[in-house]
Amino acid sequence: MSTSDREGSTPVRPGSDPSAARAAVAATLSRLSAAWQHRRYAELAAAFDEHVVMALPGFSGRVEGRGALVESCREFMERATLTHYQEQPPAV
Repeated sequence: MSTSDREGSTPVRPGSDPSAARAAVAATLSRLSAAWQHRRYAELAAAFDEHVVMALPGFSGRVEGRGALVESCREFMERATLTHYQEQPPAV
């Protein structure tokens, strides 16, 4: 039995090396970040389950479902002008 992220992933097996699992999660997060920033919405959609739920900043609400999440990212990118964006390494 194995679990993995969606497209282009390496399966993470229960009992496997925790550092490999952390690296796989970090790689998935990096692909997700690049997908929304570069407006690759099909790639973004392929990464999420159809029942994904995302909490909005400050837990002010939530977005439910793959289509709604991708549309939320699309709307953000169409309405916003990013002048500066910086990510910190994820804590996995």
